[in-house]
Amino acid sequence: MSNYPQSPPYQQFGGYPANSTPYPVNPAPFPSATSTAQPVQNYQINVMAYPSTTGYPNPGMPSNQPQPVQVSPGYPGGMSSHQPQPVQVSPGYSGGMTSNQQHVQQVSPGYPGGNMPQPGGYGDHSNMGGGVQPGQPAVCPTAPDIGQMEKIPGYEGIGFEDAILPPPTVPVWQPDQPEQKPMQNLPTLSDEEVHEAAIEFASEHCCYSKAPAQDMQVKEIAMMSAFHYKLETFTEKRESAWRFLPYLGQAIDGPANGPAPNPWDIQVMPSASFQNSKSKVEVPHTAFVKPCHTCVGNGRVRCDNCMGQGRKQCTWCKGRGRRVKFDQDEMCTSCNGTGWDRCSSCSGTGQVKCKTCEGKGNLKGFVELTVTWINHADDFISETSRMPKELVLQVTGQVAYEEENPRVYAIAHATEQSIRNASSDLVNKHGSAFMNERILKQRQCLRVIPIGQVKYEWKGKTDELFVYGYEHKVYYKEYPQKCCCTIM
Repeated sequence: MSNYPQSPPYQQFGGYPANSTPYPVNPAPFPSATSTAQPVQNYQINVMAYPSTTGYPNPGMPSNQPQPVQVSPGYPGGMSSHQPQPVQVSPGYSGGMTSNQQHVQQVSPGYPGGNMPQPGGYGDHSNMGGGVQPGQPAVCPTAPDIGQMEKIPGYEGIGFEDAILPPPTVPVWQPDQPEQKPMQNLPTLSDEEVHEAAIEFASEHCCYSKAPAQDMQVKEIAMMSAFHYKLETFTEKRESAWRFLPYLGQAIDGPANGPAPNPWDIQVMPSASFQNSKSKVEVPHTAFVKPCHTCVGNGRVRCDNCMGQGRKQCTWCKGRGRRVKFDQDEMCTSCNGTGWDRCSSCSGTGQVKCKTCEGKGNLKGFVELTVTWINHADDFISETSRMPKELVLQVTGQVAYEEENPRVYAIAHATEQSIRNASSDLVNKHGSAFMNERILKQRQCLRVIPIGQVKYEWKGKTDELFVYGYEHKVYYKEYPQKCCCTIM
Protein backbone atom coordinates (compact mmCIF):
# COMPACT_ATOMS: atom_id res chain seq x y z
CA MET A 1 0.00 0.00 0.00
CA SER A 2 1.37 3.37 -1.00
CA ASN A 3 1.83 6.06 1.61
CA TYR A 4 -0.33 9.20 1.61
CA PRO A 5 1.42 12.22 0.12
CA GLN A 6 2.59 14.50 2.90
CA SER A 7 2.46 17.74 0.93
CA PRO A 8 -0.56 19.44 -0.63
CA PRO A 9 -1.44 18.16 -4.12
CA TYR A 10 -0.59 21.40 -5.82
CA GLN A 11 3.02 21.10 -4.58
CA GLN A 12 3.52 17.40 -5.33
CA PHE A 13 1.96 17.28 -8.75
CA GLY A 14 2.88 20.73 -9.93
CA GLY A 15 -0.65 22.10 -9.93
CA TYR A 16 -3.51 21.68 -12.38
CA PRO A 17 -4.67 23.82 -15.27
CA ALA A 18 -6.71 26.84 -14.21
CA ASN A 19 -9.81 25.49 -15.99
CA SER A 20 -9.68 22.06 -14.38
CA THR A 21 -11.99 23.20 -11.57
CA PRO A 22 -15.51 24.60 -11.68
CA TYR A 23 -14.27 27.97 -10.38
CA PRO A 24 -13.49 30.64 -12.98
CA VAL A 25 -10.27 32.51 -12.51
CA ASN A 26 -11.96 35.88 -12.89
CA PRO A 27 -15.57 35.44 -11.87
CA ALA A 28 -18.04 37.84 -13.36
CA PRO A 29 -19.01 40.71 -11.12
CA PHE A 30 -22.28 40.47 -9.28
CA PRO A 31 -25.13 41.99 -11.29
CA SER A 32 -26.18 45.35 -9.95
CA ALA A 33 -29.73 46.38 -9.29
CA THR A 34 -29.70 48.45 -12.49
CA SER A 35 -28.18 45.87 -14.82
CA THR A 36 -31.58 44.90 -16.21
CA ALA A 37 -33.02 47.72 -18.21
CA GLN A 38 -36.70 48.38 -17.50
CA PRO A 39 -39.08 50.77 -19.20
CA VAL A 40 -39.36 54.05 -17.38
CA GLN A 41 -42.82 54.40 -15.90
CA ASN A 42 -44.64 57.68 -15.74
CA TYR A 43 -44.10 58.44 -12.06
CA GLN A 44 -45.17 61.76 -10.67
CA ILE A 45 -41.96 62.56 -8.85
CA ASN A 46 -42.02 65.31 -6.32
CA VAL A 47 -38.54 65.76 -4.93
CA MET A 48 -38.80 67.74 -1.73
CA ALA A 49 -35.71 69.27 -0.26
CA TYR A 50 -34.70 68.06 3.16
CA PRO A 51 -32.83 70.16 5.66
CA SER A 52 -29.15 69.73 4.86
CA THR A 53 -27.38 66.51 5.84
CA THR A 54 -28.41 66.86 9.47
CA GLY A 55 -32.00 65.99 8.64
CA TYR A 56 -33.50 63.06 6.79
CA PRO A 57 -32.15 61.75 3.52
CA ASN A 58 -34.17 62.34 0.37
CA PRO A 59 -37.64 60.82 0.87
CA GLY A 60 -37.11 57.96 -1.53
CA MET A 61 -37.70 57.82 -5.29
CA PRO A 62 -38.75 54.94 -7.52
CA SER A 63 -35.93 52.46 -7.97
CA ASN A 64 -35.89 52.85 -11.77
CA GLN A 65 -35.54 56.65 -11.67
CA PRO A 66 -32.21 58.48 -11.49
CA GLN A 67 -31.75 59.87 -8.02
CA PRO A 68 -29.69 62.84 -6.94
CA VAL A 69 -26.56 62.19 -4.98
CA GLN A 70 -27.30 62.48 -1.28
CA VAL A 71 -25.19 61.89 1.78
CA SER A 72 -26.98 59.83 4.41
CA PRO A 73 -25.83 60.39 8.00
CA GLY A 74 -23.34 57.79 9.05
CA TYR A 75 -22.86 56.31 5.57
CA PRO A 76 -19.68 57.37 3.76
CA GLY A 77 -20.15 58.53 0.24
CA GLY A 78 -23.90 58.33 0.54
CA MET A 79 -24.15 57.53 -3.19
CA SER A 80 -27.34 56.15 -4.66
CA SER A 81 -27.07 52.59 -5.91
CA HIS A 82 -28.03 53.85 -9.38
CA GLN A 83 -25.11 56.29 -9.65
CA PRO A 84 -21.58 55.33 -10.72
CA GLN A 85 -19.91 54.82 -7.39
CA PRO A 86 -16.30 55.07 -6.34
CA VAL A 87 -14.66 52.21 -4.56
CA GLN A 88 -16.45 51.66 -1.24
CA VAL A 89 -15.08 49.66 1.62
CA SER A 90 -17.81 47.55 3.19
CA PRO A 91 -17.23 46.55 6.83
CA GLY A 92 -15.70 43.11 6.72
CA TYR A 93 -14.65 43.49 3.05
CA SER A 94 -11.40 45.44 2.96
CA GLY A 95 -10.89 46.93 -0.45
CA GLY A 96 -14.30 45.66 -1.49
CA MET A 97 -15.48 46.84 -4.93
CA THR A 98 -19.01 47.86 -5.67
CA SER A 99 -21.19 45.46 -7.58
CA ASN A 100 -20.95 47.42 -10.83
CA GLN A 101 -17.14 47.48 -10.96
CA GLN A 102 -14.64 44.87 -12.08
CA HIS A 103 -13.36 42.62 -9.31
CA VAL A 104 -9.72 42.59 -8.37
CA GLN A 105 -7.84 40.60 -5.83
CA GLN A 106 -8.67 41.89 -2.37
CA VAL A 107 -7.74 41.17 1.18
CA SER A 108 -10.55 39.88 3.38
CA PRO A 109 -10.45 40.07 7.17
CA GLY A 110 -9.37 36.74 8.55
CA TYR A 111 -6.94 36.19 5.66
CA PRO A 112 -3.88 38.32 6.46
CA GLY A 113 -1.44 39.10 3.74
CA GLY A 114 -3.94 38.64 0.96
CA ASN A 115 -3.59 34.86 1.01
CA MET A 116 -7.28 34.17 0.64
CA PRO A 117 -7.59 31.44 -2.00
CA GLN A 118 -9.04 32.91 -5.15
CA PRO A 119 -11.55 30.92 -7.21
CA GLY A 120 -9.71 28.78 -9.73
CA GLY A 121 -6.34 28.84 -7.94
CA TYR A 122 -4.71 27.48 -4.85
CA GLY A 123 -4.05 29.43 -1.73
CA ASP A 124 -2.11 28.91 1.40
CA HIS A 125 -3.70 26.12 3.44
CA SER A 126 -2.40 27.65 6.64
CA ASN A 127 -5.20 30.20 6.62
CA MET A 128 -8.06 27.71 6.43
CA GLY A 129 -10.83 28.41 8.87
CA GLY A 130 -10.85 32.17 8.42
CA GLY A 131 -12.48 34.28 11.06
CA VAL A 132 -12.06 37.90 12.01
CA GLN A 133 -8.71 38.53 13.59
CA PRO A 134 -8.39 40.56 16.82
CA GLY A 135 -8.53 44.28 16.25
CA GLN A 136 -10.42 44.01 12.95
CA PRO A 137 -14.00 45.32 12.55
CA ALA A 138 -17.03 43.06 12.60
CA VAL A 139 -18.26 41.72 9.29
CA CYS A 140 -21.53 43.67 9.23
CA PRO A 141 -23.03 46.31 11.52
CA THR A 142 -26.30 45.24 13.07
CA ALA A 143 -27.80 48.74 13.18
CA PRO A 144 -27.01 52.25 11.97
CA ASP A 145 -25.34 54.80 14.20
CA ILE A 146 -28.04 56.03 16.60
CA GLY A 147 -26.18 59.30 17.04
CA GLN A 148 -26.72 60.14 13.38
CA MET A 149 -30.48 59.55 13.47
CA GLU A 150 -32.77 62.56 13.20
CA LYS A 151 -34.19 63.99 16.44
CA ILE A 152 -37.95 64.20 16.03
CA PRO A 153 -39.98 66.32 18.48
CA GLY A 154 -41.92 64.02 20.77
CA TYR A 155 -39.65 61.05 19.95
CA GLU A 156 -36.27 62.29 21.18
CA GLY A 157 -35.41 59.31 23.38
CA ILE A 158 -36.21 56.50 20.97
CA GLY A 159 -33.72 53.94 19.71
CA PHE A 160 -33.91 50.57 18.00
CA GLU A 161 -35.76 48.97 20.93
CA ASP A 162 -39.25 50.02 22.01
CA ALA A 163 -39.09 53.01 24.36
CA ILE A 164 -42.05 53.79 26.61
CA LEU A 165 -43.76 57.12 25.96
CA PRO A 166 -45.23 58.60 29.19
CA PRO A 167 -48.94 59.41 28.84
CA PRO A 168 -50.19 62.99 29.07
CA THR A 169 -51.98 64.20 32.16
CA VAL A 170 -55.77 64.22 31.98
CA PRO A 171 -58.30 66.01 34.18
CA VAL A 172 -59.74 63.97 37.04
CA TRP A 173 -63.14 62.58 36.12
CA GLN A 174 -65.90 63.00 38.68
CA PRO A 175 -68.41 60.12 38.58
CA ASP A 176 -72.11 60.51 39.23
CA GLN A 177 -73.83 59.03 42.25
CA PRO A 178 -73.84 55.25 41.62
CA GLU A 179 -77.14 53.43 41.43
CA GLN A 180 -77.61 50.60 43.88
CA LYS A 181 -79.43 47.45 42.84
CA PRO A 182 -81.86 46.00 45.36
CA MET A 183 -80.64 42.75 46.89
CA GLN A 184 -82.78 39.71 46.16
CA ASN A 185 -83.38 36.86 48.56
CA LEU A 186 -80.79 34.15 48.03
CA PRO A 187 -82.09 30.68 47.11
CA THR A 188 -82.35 27.91 49.67
CA LEU A 189 -81.49 24.21 49.40
CA SER A 190 -83.72 21.22 50.05
CA ASP A 191 -82.65 17.68 50.94
CA GLU A 192 -83.62 16.49 47.46
CA GLU A 193 -81.50 19.18 45.78
CA VAL A 194 -78.52 18.23 47.93
CA HIS A 195 -78.81 14.55 46.91
CA GLU A 196 -79.13 15.46 43.21
CA ALA A 197 -76.09 17.73 43.36
CA ALA A 198 -74.02 15.04 45.17
CA ILE A 199 -75.02 12.33 42.66
CA GLU A 200 -74.11 14.63 39.74
CA PHE A 201 -70.74 15.34 41.38
CA ALA A 202 -69.99 11.60 41.80
CA SER A 203 -70.93 10.85 38.18
CA GLU A 204 -68.32 13.36 36.99
CA HIS A 205 -65.53 11.32 38.66
CA CYS A 206 -64.96 7.79 37.42
CA CYS A 207 -63.49 6.57 40.70
CA TYR A 208 -66.23 7.95 42.99
CA SER A 209 -68.96 5.62 44.13
CA LYS A 210 -72.53 6.96 43.99
CA ALA A 211 -73.53 5.13 47.16
CA PRO A 212 -72.62 7.95 49.60
CA ALA A 213 -74.52 10.51 47.50
CA GLN A 214 -77.61 8.30 47.31
CA ASP A 215 -77.70 6.82 50.83
CA MET A 216 -76.44 9.70 53.00
CA GLN A 217 -78.77 11.28 55.54
CA VAL A 218 -78.82 15.11 55.51
CA LYS A 219 -78.72 16.34 59.10
CA GLU A 220 -78.44 20.11 58.65
CA ILE A 221 -78.26 22.74 55.85
CA ALA A 222 -76.81 26.13 56.77
CA MET A 223 -77.04 28.82 54.06
CA MET A 224 -74.48 31.59 53.82
CA SER A 225 -73.23 34.07 51.21
CA ALA A 226 -69.82 34.69 49.73
CA PHE A 227 -69.10 38.11 48.22
CA HIS A 228 -66.95 38.36 45.13
CA TYR A 229 -65.65 41.84 44.28
CA LYS A 230 -63.78 42.43 40.99
CA LEU A 231 -62.09 45.62 39.77
CA GLU A 232 -60.84 45.96 36.18
CA THR A 233 -58.75 48.82 34.77
CA PHE A 234 -58.36 49.01 31.00
CA THR A 235 -55.16 50.88 30.10
CA GLU A 236 -53.20 51.88 27.01
CA LYS A 237 -49.41 51.88 26.71
CA ARG A 238 -47.50 53.45 23.83
CA GLU A 239 -43.93 52.73 22.75
CA SER A 240 -41.89 53.81 19.74
CA ALA A 241 -38.69 52.75 17.99
CA TRP A 242 -36.87 53.11 14.69
CA ARG A 243 -37.78 50.40 12.20
CA PHE A 244 -36.20 49.53 8.85
CA LEU A 245 -37.73 47.62 5.95
CA PRO A 246 -36.39 46.83 2.47
CA TYR A 247 -37.14 49.74 0.15
CA LEU A 248 -39.10 48.41 -2.82
CA GLY A 249 -40.05 51.72 -4.42
CA GLN A 250 -43.10 52.35 -2.23
CA ALA A 251 -44.32 55.86 -1.41
CA ILE A 252 -42.41 57.66 1.33
CA ASP A 253 -44.21 59.89 3.82
CA GLY A 254 -41.30 62.07 4.90
CA PRO A 255 -40.84 65.26 6.94
CA ALA A 256 -41.49 67.36 3.83
CA ASN A 257 -45.18 66.48 4.23
CA GLY A 258 -45.35 68.14 7.63
CA PRO A 259 -44.20 67.66 11.21
CA ALA A 260 -44.70 64.31 12.88
CA PRO A 261 -47.71 64.22 15.24
CA ASN A 262 -47.18 63.65 18.93
CA PRO A 263 -47.33 59.97 19.89
CA TRP A 264 -50.48 60.35 22.01
CA ASP A 265 -52.27 62.38 19.31
CA ILE A 266 -52.32 59.49 16.80
CA GLN A 267 -55.73 57.83 16.75
CA VAL A 268 -55.45 54.08 17.29
CA MET A 269 -58.51 52.23 18.57
CA PRO A 270 -58.60 48.85 20.38
CA SER A 271 -60.53 45.94 18.92
CA ALA A 272 -62.53 45.47 22.14
CA SER A 273 -62.65 46.97 25.62
CA PHE A 274 -61.25 45.12 28.64
CA GLN A 275 -59.30 42.71 26.41
CA ASN A 276 -55.53 42.51 25.89
CA SER A 277 -54.45 43.44 22.37
CA LYS A 278 -51.64 45.15 20.45
CA SER A 279 -51.33 47.26 17.30
CA LYS A 280 -48.35 48.71 15.39
CA VAL A 281 -48.56 51.74 13.10
CA GLU A 282 -46.10 53.93 11.21
CA VAL A 283 -45.82 57.45 12.59
CA PRO A 284 -46.76 59.86 9.77
CA HIS A 285 -44.06 62.10 8.23
CA THR A 286 -41.09 60.18 9.70
CA ALA A 287 -40.10 57.95 6.77
CA PHE A 288 -36.91 58.23 4.70
CA VAL A 289 -34.71 56.09 2.44
CA LYS A 290 -31.10 55.24 3.21
CA PRO A 291 -28.46 52.73 2.07
CA CYS A 292 -28.61 49.44 3.95
CA HIS A 293 -26.40 49.59 7.04
CA THR A 294 -25.57 45.87 6.75
CA CYS A 295 -24.27 45.76 3.18
CA VAL A 296 -23.64 49.54 2.72
CA GLY A 297 -25.92 49.57 -0.30
CA ASN A 298 -24.26 46.66 -2.12
CA GLY A 299 -27.13 44.23 -1.65
CA ARG A 300 -24.72 41.38 -0.85
CA VAL A 301 -22.61 40.41 2.15
CA ARG A 302 -19.86 37.91 2.85
CA CYS A 303 -20.96 34.28 2.99
CA ASP A 304 -20.59 33.01 6.55
CA ASN A 305 -20.52 29.39 5.43
CA CYS A 306 -17.22 29.72 3.54
CA MET A 307 -16.06 33.00 5.15
CA GLY A 308 -16.01 34.66 1.72
CA GLN A 309 -13.72 32.09 0.07
CA GLY A 310 -16.36 30.70 -2.28
CA ARG A 311 -15.31 27.14 -1.46
CA LYS A 312 -14.76 24.79 1.45
CA GLN A 313 -12.46 21.91 2.15
CA CYS A 314 -13.51 18.75 0.33
CA THR A 315 -15.34 16.44 2.71
CA TRP A 316 -14.24 13.28 0.86
CA CYS A 317 -10.48 13.77 0.82
CA LYS A 318 -10.24 16.24 3.74
CA GLY A 319 -8.45 18.74 1.51
CA ARG A 320 -5.67 16.34 0.35
CA GLY A 321 -6.88 16.04 -3.24
CA ARG A 322 -6.38 12.26 -3.13
CA ARG A 323 -8.02 9.34 -1.35
CA VAL A 324 -7.60 5.58 -1.07
CA LYS A 325 -9.96 3.41 -3.09
CA PHE A 326 -9.51 -0.37 -3.21
CA ASP A 327 -6.03 0.04 -1.68
CA GLN A 328 -5.08 2.45 -4.43
CA ASP A 329 -4.12 6.07 -3.85
CA GLU A 330 -6.15 7.91 -6.48
CA MET A 331 -7.10 11.46 -7.26
CA CYS A 332 -10.29 12.55 -5.50
CA THR A 333 -13.07 12.61 -8.09
CA SER A 334 -15.30 14.78 -5.92
CA CYS A 335 -13.01 17.82 -6.06
CA ASN A 336 -10.97 16.82 -9.15
CA GLY A 337 -7.86 16.70 -6.99
CA THR A 338 -8.10 20.33 -5.87
CA GLY A 339 -8.98 19.59 -2.23
CA TRP A 340 -11.85 22.11 -2.43
CA ASP A 341 -15.63 21.96 -2.93
CA ARG A 342 -17.75 24.77 -4.22
CA CYS A 343 -19.67 26.46 -1.36
CA SER A 344 -23.31 25.48 -1.63
CA SER A 345 -24.55 28.59 0.18
CA CYS A 346 -23.08 31.18 -2.19
CA SER A 347 -22.51 28.96 -5.28
CA GLY A 348 -18.81 29.76 -5.17
CA THR A 349 -19.15 33.55 -5.28
CA GLY A 350 -18.17 34.21 -1.65
CA GLN A 351 -21.14 36.53 -1.17
CA VAL A 352 -24.83 36.04 -0.43
CA LYS A 353 -27.89 38.24 -0.61
CA CYS A 354 -28.19 40.68 2.27
CA LYS A 355 -31.07 39.63 4.52
CA THR A 356 -31.59 43.10 5.96
CA CYS A 357 -32.48 44.76 2.65
CA GLU A 358 -33.32 41.50 0.80
CA GLY A 359 -30.68 42.38 -1.77
CA LYS A 360 -32.25 45.74 -2.69
CA GLY A 361 -29.44 47.86 -1.25
CA ASN A 362 -31.76 50.51 0.24
CA LEU A 363 -33.91 50.59 3.36
CA LYS A 364 -37.02 52.48 4.30
CA GLY A 365 -36.64 53.89 7.80
CA PHE A 366 -39.48 55.22 9.93
CA VAL A 367 -40.68 55.58 13.50
CA GLU A 368 -42.99 52.74 14.51
CA LEU A 369 -45.59 53.28 17.22
CA THR A 370 -46.60 50.21 19.24
CA VAL A 371 -49.88 50.53 21.14
CA THR A 372 -50.62 47.89 23.77
CA TRP A 373 -53.97 47.60 25.55
CA ILE A 374 -53.89 45.81 28.89
CA ASN A 375 -56.76 44.77 31.16
CA HIS A 376 -55.62 44.78 34.78
CA ALA A 377 -57.98 42.79 37.04
CA ASP A 378 -58.00 42.10 40.77
CA ASP A 379 -60.45 39.94 42.77
CA PHE A 380 -61.46 39.77 46.39
CA ILE A 381 -63.58 37.01 47.93
CA SER A 382 -65.01 37.18 51.40
CA GLU A 383 -65.05 34.36 53.95
CA THR A 384 -66.23 30.96 52.61
CA SER A 385 -65.83 28.84 55.77
CA ARG A 386 -63.76 25.73 54.99
CA MET A 387 -64.42 25.79 51.23
CA PRO A 388 -61.57 27.02 48.96
CA LYS A 389 -62.24 30.59 47.87
CA GLU A 390 -61.13 30.11 44.27
CA LEU A 391 -64.16 27.86 43.65
CA VAL A 392 -66.40 30.92 43.87
CA LEU A 393 -64.87 32.28 40.63
CA GLN A 394 -66.19 29.27 38.67
CA VAL A 395 -69.91 29.73 39.37
CA THR A 396 -72.55 32.39 38.90
CA GLY A 397 -74.38 34.33 41.55
CA GLN A 398 -76.47 37.42 42.03
CA VAL A 399 -74.98 40.71 40.77
CA ALA A 400 -75.44 43.16 43.62
CA TYR A 401 -73.64 46.11 42.05
CA GLU A 402 -71.80 46.90 38.81
CA GLU A 403 -70.36 50.08 37.34
CA GLU A 404 -68.33 51.07 34.25
CA ASN A 405 -66.92 54.58 33.90
CA PRO A 406 -63.69 56.38 32.97
CA ARG A 407 -62.98 56.19 36.71
CA VAL A 408 -64.77 54.44 39.55
CA TYR A 409 -64.97 55.16 43.24
CA ALA A 410 -64.81 52.57 46.00
CA ILE A 411 -68.06 50.89 47.02
CA ALA A 412 -69.11 52.50 50.25
CA HIS A 413 -72.63 51.07 50.62
CA ALA A 414 -71.73 47.35 50.86
CA THR A 415 -73.06 45.63 53.98
CA GLU A 416 -69.81 43.71 54.54
CA GLN A 417 -66.99 45.78 56.03
CA SER A 418 -64.42 43.52 54.29
CA ILE A 419 -65.92 44.41 50.90
CA ARG A 420 -65.77 48.15 51.59
CA ASN A 421 -62.13 47.86 52.67
CA ALA A 422 -61.16 45.71 49.70
CA SER A 423 -62.85 48.04 47.22
CA SER A 424 -61.09 51.08 48.68
CA ASP A 425 -57.68 49.35 48.65
CA LEU A 426 -57.98 48.10 45.06
CA VAL A 427 -59.28 51.41 43.67
CA ASN A 428 -56.36 53.26 45.27
CA LYS A 429 -53.92 50.64 44.01
CA HIS A 430 -55.14 50.86 40.40
CA GLY A 431 -55.08 54.64 40.54
CA SER A 432 -51.30 54.78 41.01
CA ALA A 433 -49.94 51.41 39.83
CA PHE A 434 -49.79 52.10 36.08
CA MET A 435 -47.74 55.27 35.76
CA ASN A 436 -46.58 54.58 32.16
CA GLU A 437 -50.09 53.76 30.94
CA ARG A 438 -53.18 55.83 30.28
CA ILE A 439 -56.36 54.63 31.98
CA LEU A 440 -59.17 54.40 29.43
CA LYS A 441 -61.93 52.76 31.48
CA GLN A 442 -62.62 51.10 34.78
CA ARG A 443 -65.37 48.79 35.89
CA GLN A 444 -66.22 47.05 39.12
CA CYS A 445 -68.68 44.32 40.00
CA LEU A 446 -69.95 42.85 43.27
CA ARG A 447 -71.51 39.38 43.16
CA VAL A 448 -73.20 37.38 45.90
CA ILE A 449 -72.75 33.59 45.63
CA PRO A 450 -75.01 31.32 47.71
CA ILE A 451 -73.25 28.54 49.63
CA GLY A 452 -74.97 25.71 51.48
CA GLN A 453 -72.96 24.03 54.22
CA VAL A 454 -74.45 20.53 54.54
CA LYS A 455 -73.83 18.15 57.43
CA TYR A 456 -74.62 14.53 56.58
CA GLU A 457 -74.27 11.02 58.01
CA TRP A 458 -73.30 7.88 56.09
CA LYS A 459 -72.48 4.48 57.58
CA GLY A 460 -72.37 5.96 61.05
CA LYS A 461 -69.89 8.70 60.17
CA THR A 462 -70.71 12.40 60.15
CA ASP A 463 -69.08 14.75 57.69
CA GLU A 464 -69.86 17.87 55.65
CA LEU A 465 -70.03 19.00 52.04
CA PHE A 466 -70.69 22.34 50.34
CA VAL A 467 -73.20 23.11 47.60
CA TYR A 468 -72.40 26.49 46.03
CA GLY A 469 -73.48 28.74 43.16
CA TYR A 470 -76.62 28.75 41.07
CA GLU A 471 -75.23 25.65 39.29
CA HIS A 472 -75.25 23.65 42.57
CA LYS A 473 -71.62 22.63 42.36
CA VAL A 474 -70.38 20.35 45.16
CA TYR A 475 -67.18 20.36 47.20
CA TYR A 476 -66.01 17.53 49.49
CA LYS A 477 -62.85 17.92 51.48
CA GLU A 478 -62.49 14.14 51.07
CA TYR A 479 -65.03 11.97 49.27
CA PRO A 480 -66.21 9.16 51.59
CA GLN A 481 -65.88 6.22 49.18
CA LYS A 482 -63.69 5.78 46.12
CA CYS A 483 -63.56 2.66 43.96
CA CYS A 484 -60.50 1.28 42.15
CA CYS A 485 -60.50 1.67 38.39
CA THR A 486 -59.03 -1.23 36.38
CA ILE A 487 -57.75 -0.48 32.89
CA MET A 488 -57.94 -3.55 30.63
